[in-house]
Amino acid sequence: NVSFSYNRKHLRTSLTYTEEVTNFSRLVSNPENLGVFVCTDGITNLTSCFQPASLDYELQAGESFTQFTTLSTDITDDAILRKALNVEIGYRGRRLNASVSGQYSTNDSLELDRNQTVHSYNANLGYRLSRLTRIDAKITLAETKQRSETLASGDTDSLLAELTHTRDLGQSLSINLSTKYTDREGDIGINDLTDRRISLGLVYKYD
Repeated sequence: NVSFSYNRKHLRTSLTYTEEVTNFSRLVSNPENLGVFVCTDGITNLTSCFQPASLDYELQAGESFTQFTTLSTDITDDAILRKALNVEIGYRGRRLNASVSGQYSTNDSLELDRNQTVHSYNANLGYRLSRLTRIDAKITLAETKQRSETLASGDTDSLLAELTHTRDLGQSLSINLSTKYTDREGDIGINDLTDRRISLGLVYKYD
């Protein structure tokens, strides 16, 4: 396994490569750790958080440490040789937060005749329009290819795009308007889906 990270006040980069023999149960019980981030209280969107430049970072008023992880999408419990490469670049400014990341992984079944390859790309953008108003945008693209001589083979493509406008109404209260678009199609046992939705939310943060 190889891991590299570079963190400064406004810029962070990370690269990890892992290779292991595992199975679905272990992947679920041992999710991949993305690191500890500093977030404003009540915020759970990664693009609105940042990784501190040092381990002795002192939290400011209204901030808290948050642990982010990611899970594998493999759906079988046979032994798997998993190889994964993750790359992320992020920027944090006074008003603008942005990050892009990519993942390439292969899952080779050691018991079944099956190979699964996944490419995924993520882009996050957060911009604070004023002291009380911010906009967050997120887009995720993923492509899964499954190949087998005896089992089902095929491809699955998915797209998720989301835009959220948040307005703070007070120290503990905020309102957000979110637009989300999901498109998924494939031929390896997954239903095609196109979904568009608009949601309005009211968030109250308990002290």
